[in-house]
Amino acid sequence: MRDGRFSSVRLSWNVSPMNLDRIFEGSTGFNKPFLGFDLETFSPYGFPSYFRDPIVNFSVAIQGEAGFLIISFVSRPSFELELIKILRGVLEALGGGVLFTYNGLKFDVEYAVGRAALYGLDLRGVFEMYRHLDLYRLLRH
Repeated sequence: MRDGRFSSVRLSWNVSPMNLDRIFEGSTGFNKPFLGFDLETFSPYGFPSYFRDPIVNFSVAIQGEAGFLIISFVSRPSFELELIKILRGVLEALGGGVLFTYNGLKFDVEYAVGRAALYGLDLRGVFEMYRHLDLYRLLRH
């Protein structure tokens, strides 16, 4: 909501995860310069280490001219590959901007890139479309 008005955002779910560039087709008043990104892993033995534990959730908060759109996907550990493909599709569809994370340089981005590489997928190139601001590093100093 901006100035008491809502923007029109239409999501098309009849789109293959491989073609998410059309997911926001027909949306108005929607500019996505800032993204918040977070992921969660299935880590039954404590903090995830060295890309051992599967990704089970990622969330992206997109700040545009009209407000925020939050996208969150949750899956079972056995569907990690599909989840990573959806993440790649969402980030590619948004086409760049400024990526905000909290400890993303040491964990979220690197963990996503590492887990994707286990399946032969390149996420590093997708993340390089974004300027990255790690709030943990900013606030720590």
